[in-house]
Amino acid sequence: RTGTPPGTYINLVLLVLKMILRAARRRRFLREDPLTEVRMLKEPRTDVDPLGPDEVSAFLAACPAWWRPYFAVAFWTGARPNEMAALKWGDVDAHGGRFRIRAGRYRGVESTPKTASSVRDVDILAPVSEALRAQKAQQATARLKQGQGAPEPGQDYAFTGPEGGLLNPNWLRDRVWYPTLAKAKLRRRTMYQTRHSFASNALAAGEAPSWVAAMLGHTTPEMLFTVYA
Repeated sequence: RTGTPPGTYINLVLLVLKMILRAARRRRFLREDPLTEVRMLKEPRTDVDPLGPDEVSAFLAACPAWWRPYFAVAFWTGARPNEMAALKWGDVDAHGGRFRIRAGRYRGVESTPKTASSVRDVDILAPVSEALRAQKAQQATARLKQGQGAPEPGQDYAFTGPEGGLLNPNWLRDRVWYPTLAKAKLRRRTMYQTRHSFASNALAAGEAPSWVAAMLGHTTPEMLFTVYA
């Protein structure tokens, strides 16, 4: 019902069960782990189904105005949805032409990325610069209408709802991403395809694989060749 592949769902159940049994062994409730020989199932590889440049333009044209800057930045940087949800204006260096990804939010919990390479500086290309200016302007207008001042330090999120509040990527996927794909008459895809679209389009345009890998937070271009070859 949730759309989760069976293998992925079973692996999640096994992972939780293994954690419970490991805790039981530490507390000496169990002598041995009965799942020692149980292996995770092989999961299907994530589909890479990027949007081409014309499709990106069609999507942005059909996208609600408030969310258009968010998706423009996503398409032109390859930042992950959880990284976009945690991006703050204090991490944006407009004069230096880059912003720093230093955190992500998963299921409402904000934390540092799991890998050191995910903490990175992302170049602000011209479409990203324009989108960030539009986002800051519409946020300021919304706060003014609501009688709000500047956000408190550490709460200056770059991407919020029209009335403020933390960004929920799952809500955004269901309420904005999928309806906009339908409105633009584009094939249904996962929202993570914004990241794949950046990588695919950048490589197709002849950008250096090392630069694309750095933008995505990969330590080497090897994964690019494996996924996008």
